[in-house]
Amino acid sequence: LSRAHLIHRNVDGIFHLTSYGEQVLKLLPGFNFLSQYTEYFTTHTLSYLPRKFFYRIGDLVNCPYVDDALLTFDSCEELINQANDYILFITHQHSVSMLPHMQHALERGVQIRVITSTDLATPPEYYKHESVQAFLKVSQPAAQSGLYQIRQLNQIDICLSVSDPTRGRIVFP
Repeated sequence: LSRAHLIHRNVDGIFHLTSYGEQVLKLLPGFNFLSQYTEYFTTHTLSYLPRKFFYRIGDLVNCPYVDDALLTFDSCEELINQANDYILFITHQHSVSMLPHMQHALERGVQIRVITSTDLATPPEYYKHESVQAFLKVSQPAAQSGLYQIRQLNQIDICLSVSDPTRGRIVFP
């Protein structure tokens, strides 16, 4: 460790981290996360993440990896159903199966904010679904009161769901 300049020995013979060692120690959780999912990250990039989030990727080191789209949807439905105060979504796709859960959340007074992609193509038959019609009946008045907000970005390369202070899901498509 001394030869790698990570630690140094003081005059009393006690080892301490060097400033370089402190910086490396701060970056280790990120390297640990990336190395846990090497196969995934050889074909996916995080370059679109803002730098402040990229440097915090190590915060996800204890999060489970889910490789099944249906389990991901189930997980998001659970997040919606357990929300008490708010739900934040960033997504590049819509799921009709989520709408009844979002409808019930709005009826419970849960604030929902959504960011979607401007290039999201919604087929006309989407609006014919009964669950879409029911959701629109609740979401339109909720939008007027500020309880439901939806915005758009040109491009979204990540899916993120956050609810209340301690619940969240992140998906790297």
